[in-house]
Amino acid sequence: MRGSIVVAAGAAVLGYTVVVAGMAGCGSKTPQAGTLDGAPVTTASADLTAGTRERNPEPFPGKPAVDVLAWDNLFTSVDGFYDADDDASFNARILSNPAGKGSLTAVGEADWGKSVLVVPQIDFSRGPVLTVVVSDVEEGASWNVGATSNPWSDAAYHTIIPSQNRAGTVTADLAQTTGWTSPRDNFNLVLVIEGRDKSVIFDSLHINYTK
Repeated sequence: MRGSIVVAAGAAVLGYTVVVAGMAGCGSKTPQAGTLDGAPVTTASADLTAGTRERNPEPFPGKPAVDVLAWDNLFTSVDGFYDADDDASFNARILSNPAGKGSLTAVGEADWGKSVLVVPQIDFSRGPVLTVVVSDVEEGASWNVGATSNPWSDAAYHTIIPSQNRAGTVTADLAQTTGWTSPRDNFNLVLVIEGRDKSVIFDSLHINYTK
């Protein structure tokens, strides 16, 4: 799972939805899962009202609003997440705080770091949508989410959610952002923190099928 994140310069972001909300303390290490609200990558939209969370009832216009949970992680534990404790080159540490949220903090001298979680058995032909809920972003910090194959491949790395500098709920179409179209036994989901010694609080990660 070693290797640096490589994103092609100027790569287009195909689409995502943002609903901004309003950092909580760190705690002991324990990994889990997360969620994203279904929305079309091709119809990006934003609701900047603090403290709100909304789901588009028809994320893909013209298609049935199917909403089947395929996978989630609620950060009640961080077991299964790889971070700087496993590989110093990751330059970030993830902890589960007393409120059951994941605190991702950049460590060391780098300006960014990552934590990686292997997501099992997702069928990319069923329109999987990733929803990430972030409750707090420290001033001067930002975050993004990527994905790559397992074993790790820089060449197969894709930015799923581009850099965000505030809290909220963000959704992205995994098939469209990765180009993957068939079932996969597993893949690496990558949480990235930007900003030296900065932290971001993740509430949950969810993947839902839309068809």
